[in-house]
Amino acid sequence: MFIASKYEDIYPLKLSVVHEKIAHRKLSVEQMRDKESEILQTLDFDIRHPTLYDFLTIYQEHALRPNLTLIQLTDSYELIDLLSIYVAKMVYHDYDLSQLSPSLLAASSLYVALKLTEKFKKSSGIINERFIVKLCEMSQKSETEII
Repeated sequence: MFIASKYEDIYPLKLSVVHEKIAHRKLSVEQMRDKESEILQTLDFDIRHPTLYDFLTIYQEHALRPNLTLIQLTDSYELIDLLSIYVAKMVYHDYDLSQLSPSLLAASSLYVALKLTEKFKKSSGIINERFIVKLCEMSQKSETEII
């Protein structure tokens, strides 16, 4: 919890809090420091892997936004964002799908969200060829794989 708190929390847990409230003083502060160091060394300090959400954010920022017109961006971006997150969350309810790479799942979630937005807004052209090319390039997947 101590390592995760340092990595994820805006205000990470202090060692004194972990020592008193989480470990209930069963471990000394020095033992906790040593164990943290041992865990990180065992993991070769490689504790971060990009998640589906990380890829989704990157694809939206670098593939979607530059390829939407201003009208499409203001009219549809929030819906696309919400739908892509929803689709990405639903993927994890299917064990087989959840085993695919986060990069592919993010690209697919965004693609589905864009197609749904086109249907909801009854507009065409939200997905344009430049976007698809950029999404395929960034995810290193073909359009068929994304679909």
